Amino acid sequence: MTAVANLDCVQKFYAALARGDIANLVDALAADVVWEVDGPAHLPFFGPRRGRIQVVQLFRSLASQLDVQEFTPKDFIVQDDKVVVLGYERGLARSTGRVYAGHWAHVFTLSDGVITAFRGYSDTATFAAAFEARFRVAA
Repeated sequence: MTAVANLDCVQKFYAALARGDIANLVDALAADVVWEVDGPAHLPFFGPRRGRIQVVQLFRSLASQLDVQEFTPKDFIVQDDKVVVLGYERGLARSTGRVYAGHWAHVFTLSDGVITAFRGYSDTATFAAAFEARFRVAA
């Protein structure tokens, strides 16, 4: 696929995500997609996922635990089979009502018109703090 086709695939993926359109989101993924987001192991949306089913479970978990107020892909950088997207997000952890916010970077690898791998980078500390039941006070 061309760089333009890869960019189009990723942009369609984000559009489906914004609409909550799981069917079209899944269509953008390879059956054996590798989805990885580094972060605190005690939060269920960090860690590795393999295959479409696990990625869909991840997005359902996110939808049930986060009240996303803003999720904005801003810059798209394309080279060969890679699309890097820089963006910003803000919302609330439903369990605590606490805010999370920060910039992120997503790296997509594509082959034959579908996403074969994803790696997400974000300010994991802001997510962890949003899900803590209360502030920790230093002695």
